[in-house]
Amino acid sequence: MTTIDVHAHAIVPESLRRMESRHPDFAPALLEEGGHKYLRYPGRAPLGPIPDGMFDPDVRQAEMDRRGVDIQVIASPPPNFFYHVPAQVGAEFARIQNDALAELSEDHPDRFHMFATLPLQDVSASLEEIGRVAPLPRVRGVEIGSNVAGVDLDDRSLDPVWSALEGGGLPVWIHPDQRSIAGGDRLNVYYLQNLVGIPMESTIAIAKLIFGGVLDRFPGLRFGITHGGGFAPYQVGRWQHGWEVRQEPKVTTSRQVRGRSSPTSISTASPTIQSRYACLESVSDGITS
Repeated sequence: MTTIDVHAHAIVPESLRRMESRHPDFAPALLEEGGHKYLRYPGRAPLGPIPDGMFDPDVRQAEMDRRGVDIQVIASPPPNFFYHVPAQVGAEFARIQNDALAELSEDHPDRFHMFATLPLQDVSASLEEIGRVAPLPRVRGVEIGSNVAGVDLDDRSLDPVWSALEGGGLPVWIHPDQRSIAGGDRLNVYYLQNLVGIPMESTIAIAKLIFGGVLDRFPGLRFGITHGGGFAPYQVGRWQHGWEVRQEPKVTTSRQVRGRSSPTSISTASPTIQSRYACLESVSDGITS
């Protein structure tokens, strides 16, 4: 049986250099200090230390072998979604990163497939990028954040994106970004932005997709949710009861909460580069068929 890891972040160092050369005011920079690597983003503290496997495919493959992973579906880490930058910059950064990951997967076709990133602050640019990356042989879907700089996933402005992804048979892998988590001002100690904030954002994303009617409007669209889906799997009964006795949950959807697990895959992955294994059915089919 082939073991596929679909929660695997990767950065090609050349893509960092290209982004910095094009838009240095918005691009991250790779730093090395005390034998460790960090990423410095404008306006925020350096992130890290970051394992060498994020940048070095040889180190990554050795770690995959040690963990018994045959194939990874690599994707840009959430800080590189760049939803907060001007639309033109975001579109260019998405193209640079997608091209770099596509080249990496082409260089290692037996080990790496990829999720593309989209400049979701610009729907037209996102549609263009979907059309550009969808035909690439090892693109298995897209990875997006749990919100787009505060715009939630049930916002009707995103419907053209969902329609294009559904029509192209591309799954959506949702991974929150610590830059835009709910209640972040209360979670700035004890690493709670990650330990609590990220699972909470996964929960909010699932709720918005269900109660916001996205799954009704695009029934063929598949979603994968990182970090165990937050507390959503443990509160389905509460959500169902709320739908039955309250009018607010019915504003956008007329379908009950239970029975909706089929279009959604929930990963039990930890927030590390080498995560536990979960796989969207259609992603797996595309790789192993």
